[in-house]
Amino acid sequence: MNVDYLAQIYLDKTVQVCTWVERIGIKSFSLYEELWQGEQLCSKGTVTYVYFDYRSNKSELIPNDIKNALQQHTLDKEK
Repeated sequence: MNVDYLAQIYLDKTVQVCTWVERIGIKSFSLYEELWQGEQLCSKGTVTYVYFDYRSNKSELIPNDIKNALQQHTLDKEK
């Protein structure tokens, strides 16, 4: 997980969380997130998740149906 804190986030104000799929690999995928208050970008970051089978206790290939669902939420960001 990598997070850049850019501005203070106030408890008494509404926060908007925006989440996109940044990368889809063979056994893992990464999400990109931004937290906004009003017009202010307060934090942004990425996190990587591994597709994991708890019964066999090992990572596995991401099934195609899940990859297809994740692809519906990708973002082409130019930042």
